[in-house]
Amino acid sequence: MSSRALRRIQGEKNTDLVALAALESDGAEEDDNGLGRNAEPVEGKAFDKRKRRKQKQHRVNLHENRFGLLTEQKSTSLELQGATRSPETQASPDAQRLADNSHFNKTLQQGQKKKKVKKKPKKGCTNVDDEADLGFVDDGEKEELYVVDDPLKKSKLRLQVEHRHLNPDNELKRLFGARTVLGCSRRQNTRQAMPKTWLVTAQQTWPRLARTGLSMESTSSKDGVHYFTFVHSKDYQNFQVRFWDAVESMEPNHIMALTNESPYHVDSLLQLSEICRLQEDQEMARTFLERALFSLESSFHPLFNLISGTCLLDYRRPENRSFFLALFKQMLSLESRGCTRTALEFSKLILSLAPEEDPLGILLVLDYLALSAKEYIFLTELHSHWEDSRNLSQLPNFAFSVPLAHWQLSKQKGIAEDRAAAYLQQATMLLQNALLAFPTVLLLLLDACSVQADGEVLKHSYFGRAASTRTLPALAELQCLYVGRAHVLWKDVAVLAWLEENTREVMRRVDQDVDLAQEAENKRQRRYRLAPRNLHRHVILSEVKEAITHLPHDVTKTPVLAYDPLPPLDSIISYTRPERSQVAGGGTLSLFLRSLLPTFNMQENNAQANVPDGAAGGQQVNRGVQQLLTALRELLASIHFEPQAHDGDLDGVDNQDQDWD
Repeated sequence: MSSRALRRIQGEKNTDLVALAALESDGAEEDDNGLGRNAEPVEGKAFDKRKRRKQKQHRVNLHENRFGLLTEQKSTSLELQGATRSPETQASPDAQRLADNSHFNKTLQQGQKKKKVKKKPKKGCTNVDDEADLGFVDDGEKEELYVVDDPLKKSKLRLQVEHRHLNPDNELKRLFGARTVLGCSRRQNTRQAMPKTWLVTAQQTWPRLARTGLSMESTSSKDGVHYFTFVHSKDYQNFQVRFWDAVESMEPNHIMALTNESPYHVDSLLQLSEICRLQEDQEMARTFLERALFSLESSFHPLFNLISGTCLLDYRRPENRSFFLALFKQMLSLESRGCTRTALEFSKLILSLAPEEDPLGILLVLDYLALSAKEYIFLTELHSHWEDSRNLSQLPNFAFSVPLAHWQLSKQKGIAEDRAAAYLQQATMLLQNALLAFPTVLLLLLDACSVQADGEVLKHSYFGRAASTRTLPALAELQCLYVGRAHVLWKDVAVLAWLEENTREVMRRVDQDVDLAQEAENKRQRRYRLAPRNLHRHVILSEVKEAITHLPHDVTKTPVLAYDPLPPLDSIISYTRPERSQVAGGGTLSLFLRSLLPTFNMQENNAQANVPDGAAGGQQVNRGVQQLLTALRELLASIHFEPQAHDGDLDGVDNQDQDWD
């Protein structure tokens, strides 16, 4: 410590003593003048309290920051300021002390303000307002919702995923309070700490994460977009083959045994989760599903970023499909638990992994999750920016959900009247366009809401029952999927009244202009001839009963595997399942019949099965046929039929029993 600092501190101590003495003398004079603590105040007790509070604050200010000089940075500028002070300032230690305190308080306030200032976003990220939460990446100014990031200057929208919304506990805390959620999820730390991930929260009771044989590698990079793929090691491939065998055996215990041997085999965990869900064991189903996601996220490439929107996966590779399916099942699980905001974030994540292909049909559920989570602005902005490139209005779900989002925005509290009128006008126009494009949705929606349609609507040629007979199968599948899932959003009385009003307006327009209805019919017949494969895959995974009944025959007759429903026709296969060797002694029936004989030996049968093919192949076939015939003869010879007793014999038996009595 320098001598200048010591002299400064000693001078401040003396100044404090002088100031306190002056305050005590002032207080004594005030007592003599009738303004003291024991005397009656001139302006009442309130004045006395203010006076004492002011004196106390003055004493605190004097004693505050006694060692402020030690915390200041040593610089020549401060020394020059102390050397060039005016005589009035040097002669007034109280003023000097108060100036130092004010300087310290000002510095402290500036430090507090600096803490509130957010860091500038990195390139490729954005800080979106919580109220708006538009979900688009902003590389430029904050007001812009999309950015041109390729050399051809074509606008590309990349969905932004916020990792804080991937945790369902955050949403549950907002709904039920942090104390309730933390009290329910508190567990004792009985084992080692698990790695922290974004998709799930690892539990202490899970097995220790070791080498799973699952990894990820980068395949290519183009125009700022990076392509990755999961990779299976040799050991993981062996487990995958054993998993296929266990699935064909249709025995869950075989899959459980495989999971005990490899606790983080993804397909086995997903299959067990599906089995537990069908058995209505939701807790175990969720545990297996979260373990699968934990295993997948732990094998990410260091450059793979979930929330950037620039890291893509190819669904044609079987190794990547497990990640898509796990995310989709987690999205459905969160939606069933009421965590619609978290489910919406998971849907955005799935879509960001393959935005062009959309292999799981996320656009068919994204609107419903946005409305359920009350993210109306996100839905309207998504529709306005993707309409030109994706034709979202040609999907029945977007055609009806977007006007409903505009209507909900017009009814929000605190909104300006002119803005509410604009929202309502836009909602009315979009709803009438939706009723013109998809008239059969009206009766389906009213039936799902348990609302009796008006007689005028039922008799109308454009909205009546007869119109549903002209609906194409692909369009019927889309419409039933939307109604079966989102009809709960239309049950509000005000929404139904608004729907009825616009229905009558559309009926009036159709009656006046016949060409309007014919043009809409021609568009439907031209657009919805065939349904894409991702639509059928989405219906199978979603399990919406109203839509499953409209699946085409070529899909229903094909066996659907839970771990890989409707794989792409142009799949990229990295390894195949080895062929099984046929038993030389015959087929399954022969093996079963010979196993009934007392002279059957399994070891000899396996030895015969390992005989190589060659010139003796015909002899092995003849030997197998002879063994089959011999087994059949011995089986038939061992069957004995006991003669049935006649009525007279039964009477005789009864009489014998009576004699014993």
